[in-house]
Amino acid sequence: MFWKRSINKIFFTTLIVFIAFILFSFSKTSVDNESFSSSSYRVPLYTINEDSYVSMTSVFLDGDTLEEKISNVIDIMVVDNNKNFLLPSYFKPILPRGTKLISVRLKGDILKIVFSKELLNISSEQADAMIESLLYTLLGFEEVVGVEIYVEDSLLKYVPNTNKKLPTILYDDYGINKSYSLSSNMDIKKINLYYYTRNNDNYYLIPVTKYVNDNREKLEIIVEELSSFLYQDNLISMLSDSVELVSYDIKDNVISLDFTDSLDSLYNVNDTVIKPLLCSLFSNYTVDRVKISVDGVKILEKDKKDIDIY
Repeated sequence: MFWKRSINKIFFTTLIVFIAFILFSFSKTSVDNESFSSSSYRVPLYTINEDSYVSMTSVFLDGDTLEEKISNVIDIMVVDNNKNFLLPSYFKPILPRGTKLISVRLKGDILKIVFSKELLNISSEQADAMIESLLYTLLGFEEVVGVEIYVEDSLLKYVPNTNKKLPTILYDDYGINKSYSLSSNMDIKKINLYYYTRNNDNYYLIPVTKYVNDNREKLEIIVEELSSFLYQDNLISMLSDSVELVSYDIKDNVISLDFTDSLDSLYNVNDTVIKPLLCSLFSNYTVDRVKISVDGVKILEKDKKDIDIY
């Protein structure tokens, strides 16, 4: 009996010690993970995708200063860099092999970024896409409003290996995946549109800057563009061509749209279907909210802060 009690005592003592060890290890792992998460950050990144569009994604990196964050994200964008694995499989690095970041300096809200001469080793066909990728990635940092690009000691005055002149400071009006539908050089309107591109079962947002001769309100053009049948070059809009914009109002930081819908497609609308329209509206207007109605009945209301573009 004494022997059995001793065995039981040893067993239960060992079990308690084992459970305590597991709980301690779990607690330590949780703390370590929490510490890692608190120092990491998500950064937007624009680069070329498999369909040759400049496309947006995001990556998680570590870094404290703006310079460290920019250095880390630039490394991911360089061909054959050991950080390329951080890119999702649908995306490809765009900066030429061997490109080095020499310096980064923020003066006010203008970022001066200096690269090594390898940045110029880009084909003329991909050069503008490279500038767009760099610019919109850097503008993703909230401190940055404009960007000056230098190669060693010289300001980059032209898109590499082309005769297309660059402004001294690049802003978000530079455009991305540019498309032109112009009949004249007069009264040109710039519209920011968002489409999807599909890779396997995944959909990715693609920003497109379209230049048109059109004196209508921008949102009228946006609705027409996104509700027109489009499956060209793997650009997709899920907004049905059965919808028709009846009226709209822009007031008090809110856009209100009223549609008629012959197929009732908007009554079953979900976030995936409506996201390109919402992103397009928020990109063209400084408003905080969009309300959508069908035949006067409100079916959807979204705040800008709730729209994740990644």
